Order: sequence, then C-alpha cells, then structure tokens
Amino acid sequence: MLNVLVADDEMHFRNYMNWVLDWESLGMRICASCKNGEEVLKAVQEEHVHIALLDINMPGMDGLTLAERLKQEDQELLVVFVTGYSEFEYARRAVKMGADEYILKPFSPEELMEVMGKLRLKLLKRQEEDEQKKIDHAIVRDELLKRLIRLETGESQGELSGMLENLGVCFPGNSFLVSVMEIDNIYQMRKNQEDISLHKFCIKNMAEEVLEGKGRAHLIFSEYEDRMVSIFNYDEGFPLEEEVFPAWEKLLVLLEEFFSFTVTIGMGCTKKGGGQIAQAYQDARKALGEKFLLGTGRSILYDKERGKRTSADYYRAELNDRLLHALRKQDKAEVCTVLGEMAATVKERHLAQDYACMAMSGMMSICLSYILEMNGNIEEIYGKGFQPYTNLYNQPSLDEGIAFLKESLEKAMDAFKNTYSRRGIEISGQVEEYIQEHFSDPELTVEDVAAGVYLDSSYIRRVVSRQLGCTVSDLILRVRMNEAKKLLDKGDVTVSQAAELVGFGEPGYFSKCFKKSFGVSPKAYREK
Repeated sequence: MLNVLVADDEMHFRNYMNWVLDWESLGMRICASCKNGEEVLKAVQEEHVHIALLDINMPGMDGLTLAERLKQEDQELLVVFVTGYSEFEYARRAVKMGADEYILKPFSPEELMEVMGKLRLKLLKRQEEDEQKKIDHAIVRDELLKRLIRLETGESQGELSGMLENLGVCFPGNSFLVSVMEIDNIYQMRKNQEDISLHKFCIKNMAEEVLEGKGRAHLIFSEYEDRMVSIFNYDEGFPLEEEVFPAWEKLLVLLEEFFSFTVTIGMGCTKKGGGQIAQAYQDARKALGEKFLLGTGRSILYDKERGKRTSADYYRAELNDRLLHALRKQDKAEVCTVLGEMAATVKERHLAQDYACMAMSGMMSICLSYILEMNGNIEEIYGKGFQPYTNLYNQPSLDEGIAFLKESLEKAMDAFKNTYSRRGIEISGQVEEYIQEHFSDPELTVEDVAAGVYLDSSYIRRVVSRQLGCTVSDLILRVRMNEAKKLLDKGDVTVSQAAELVGFGEPGYFSKCFKKSFGVSPKAYREK
C-alpha cells in the first residue's frame, strides 16, 4: 500500500481529498492530512510517505521550501504541487526544479486519477528496478565468492575482498571455517533443475536459521556442480566443535524430517586470517570427498591423516577443476590429459571398480554442469533417454569407461564450439558499445540494452557479471560517469547541463553518483 500525504491550509480541501478517489483501489491510502509545513515534517518522521501532495501557498513554510526539505530527507519521495491557475507558471518552474508533477485547481477526479496512476507506475517501476538490482548484485557477489575460495583467476585475496566489501560483504572476525554441502543422489535429479533449486533454497534458509547468532558473520552461496559453500567468520577462541558441528547435525535431521532429502557436509579446519579462506575451502572439499568411503547424509570433519590414506579428494578437488577449465576453453588436448591422469592413478593405486566409477561420475557431473551453464539442452546433445551414470557403471573395463566419458565430453564441447570461445567477450563488447551509444537516454534500462543487442536480458546479465564482474546497471552508470567527467573536463558546461547530457533527470542524484564514483562532487571537480 502506497502512503499519500496531503498538505493544504484549507480544511475543506483536505476533507475533499479523503473521498474524491477510491484510494484503496489504486493501492494507496491517505496517511496524513496537514495544514502547514511543520505538520508535514512531523508526519514524515512518523510514517514512510511515498507521495506528497503540497499546496504552494501555505502559512509559515511555503510549498517550494517544504519540497526541498522533504527531498533532502528522502530522495525517493514523489512531490506533486497542487495550486491554482494564477500560479501556473510558478508550478511549472517548480517541476523543473525537482517536483515530480503538478495539478491545477480546480481539477476533476479523472485528472487527479491520471496523475496518481502515473506516479503509482513510476513507484512500481522503481521498486522493480531495485529488486532487479538486488538480484544482479547477488549474482556478482556469488561469482566473487567463488573466485575468493578458489583463487584461480590470478586475483589476490585482498583485491577480491575489496570488491566484496563494495557489495556490503565483510568479514569482521579473524578466524574462518568453510563447509561444503552436497545434495545426496543429485545425479538422478539433473534433468529437473527446479527440484535442485528448491532443495538448495531449503538448505540455505535452514542453514541460516541453525547458525543464527553464532559468530560474527555467516555466508552461504551456490558453487559449481550444484554444491553449496558456507563461510563462517568468527573471533579467535570461538568454541567450534561445541557450536558449528552440532548445528550441521541439526540441519541434516531437519532436512530429512521435513523435506525428505539428505545432504552431506564436509567441514574444514579453523583457519586464522582472511588469506586462509582458499585453504579452508580445500580442506572442506577433501572432507566432503570422504563421503564415498564413510557414507552420505552426515557431517564429516576434515582429518589430515585420513585424507592422506584415502586421497578421496584427489579427483574432485584437483582434476575436476582442471576439467571444467578445459571445457570452458574448448581445450580437447587438456581434457585427454586429465582423463589420462585419472586412469593412470586408478591403475597405480589399484582402486576398486566402484571408486573408479565414482571418480568418472564426478567428471560426468562436471560435463552436465557445463552444458547447463551454457544454456544447452542435454537431450538435444545426447539424445532422449540418455543415462550417463548408468552407462558408466555398466562399462566392462576402465578403458571403455574412459572412452565413454571422453566421447561425452567431446560432444558437449562440439555443441558449443562455434559460440563459446569468443562469445562472452563479443557479447560484453556489444553491450558496452550499445550503452556507449545510448547513455544519454534517461530511460535506458537493462531490457533496452538486451533488445538493442538482440539477446535475452537474463542472459546478458549473466555474461556481463562473469566477464566484467559487475551488473549491467553498474556498467551503464560507469559509462555515464566517465562521459560526465569528460564534459566537466572541457569546462564549457554546468553541472546541471552535464547531468542532463549523460541521462540524469535529477542533478542532485547525479551529484551523489558522481561523488561516489570519483570521491569528489561534480562542482568541486569542475572548479578544480
């Protein structure tokens, strides 16, 4: 429900506004009726106001001064000036100075309905954009967290931590515990990604509930192969085994009891200092790898000696990572090398057939995850009724199993060989070029950009976040800020003119964005 405030010194007009429209049908309500500016300022302190209908001439504080005060307190507040025909030009100037609409007395209910409908759509659109921005930031956040725990892109831990801090992700404690979670029997669920997404949603929410109030910060996010990672941050001396391990045990019981599926959790050792997050993650991966020997549906705490004896992490933590990189780079030679190393190790260690098949199943899982990542269709690539894991377990020998796996991996790469290698870079370039050509349009949206490059908006969001580490909205803002800086460098435009030229309707919001981007206000920058 949108809250509407009415301010006018005439009581009969305030009463009239209460019944002139069916406010509820518009999704609105009159939350306050005020006779002067002082009452308005008090009302907005007590209740969140979305739209303020202000008379220009009121005793004490006039409507313009009041509007300026309200905008300073809440830039999202929409202001409508309600005034007589004698002040028509005054009202028009007020709109140019920052008011959102004006309406002239006397007005009909239809005229008021039209204005309020327009403002309602504006607020709803703003809310949708805010929600989409949250989704975009979540995508970027999870991508940065994946890079933080793996450190495979050449970036330092400090750089990634700084980028996460800009998104509001901080680690205030000095110790870290990383856990990796995997839904048991997930291989049978691959064809129904909705079920996997629902299971992951349940895990995330229940994990946050059982760990609420413990430590300084807790993050849980999705990783590759549909695993989930938990980073638990706390101060040195926190009772780890007394708090976290029992919490995971409780989570496992709740998931099985209420949602009828099981999860295995690998928990690493406590690591001190943010620079140890990647190692804590590797320990958790090794612990999770032990589930093939110790059983599923349980929490497994990392044990160095047990890890040395079984090497259960070898395939998943090292070779599987290399395999995923090879698929993304369309490097068939590296794929063959990875398969060869896996086969050689199985033979050298005389590992059991079940264990060898499990190692190959892990690689097949990487293959199917790669296809989903590329928005591919598994049935179109392999045919209807494809049963990769059953086929692997039915292979009579290791060599034939490796041959089947190699064929499956090559089919996946061939399906995307004409689009993958340069596609991400090309799409990012097209998006940047389109934004560069249309940044001056104040109504430019992500959907406009997507239509301009003839692609789906969700797809370009993923590509841009993966390629550039930012959202499309962030990219639009970055281009606008850089162009504004160029205009101000020339010195022949005012701040307001620069704001308009780069697509900002409100100079105040432009100044706020400019200062956030460059650490100085546009006025100070221009003078300097």
